[in-house]
Amino acid sequence: MALDDDKIGPLKNLASHLGRSYTESRNILAADIFNNGFSGTFNTGADGLELFSTVHLLDGSAVTFNNELDTPADLSITSLRTAQIDFSDFRDGRNKRLNLRANKLIVPRDLEWDALEILKSQLRPDTANNAINAFNIDGYNTGGLAVMKWNYLTDTDAWFLQAPEEDHYLIFLEREPFNVVSDVNFRNRALETAAWGRFDIDWCNNGIGVYGSPGA
Repeated sequence: MALDDDKIGPLKNLASHLGRSYTESRNILAADIFNNGFSGTFNTGADGLELFSTVHLLDGSAVTFNNELDTPADLSITSLRTAQIDFSDFRDGRNKRLNLRANKLIVPRDLEWDALEILKSQLRPDTANNAINAFNIDGYNTGGLAVMKWNYLTDTDAWFLQAPEEDHYLIFLEREPFNVVSDVNFRNRALETAAWGRFDIDWCNNGIGVYGSPGA
């Protein structure tokens, strides 16, 4: 009967609330990979290290590489430039360059404006000397590094670089799409709604294709 009297929509909107909860859960779990990426107690790769490290091992070798700044630093022209240089030095198990390039700068909402100023300013935002902003030269950043604000990052000064999907090894597998089924129980005319979906989130290959800094 409540469904019959639902003239303003709260009951009919139950399914959409379930959908938002499902999206929230996916984002929280996906962001956990980054939020805990500097901790060796959360999840480790094949070399036994956390996602972001200065001493990752190349597959099948004793050669190390880093996907984290040697000295943690806040987001700036200097730290981003160093990260980009490190990013371009990713190699395979035979120590050959992969020539990867980041296309996303992922930041919490607290760093969104700083990231936009660094990438989009015509002149360098950190000096009064009218120096050009190399990140905004035509042909260099066009179609390249874009700012992605992610509200689910919990550290207000951590920031990350990520390669295109085909070049990183972050895993998000959609096992079963989100489903919603609603029906009315004929015995008591109660509205029953069920919702479900399945997915896997993980990372592999020792963090190649992603780069991070926890901030200073």
